[in-house]
Amino acid sequence: MSDNSNEMPSDPSALKSILLLAANPKGTTRLRLQEEEKKIKERLRRY
Repeated sequence: MSDNSNEMPSDPSALKSILLLAANPKGTTRLRLQEEEKKIKERLRRY
């Protein structure tokens, strides 16, 4: 039995999932996660 979990879906409109993990240590400037999310979504729409 083969594991096909790493294969690309044959349907280009198939749902894509991304897990974004981020940490903002105390004493550092705040992360701009909304801007990062927007960039990721824009790039995914191209494919």
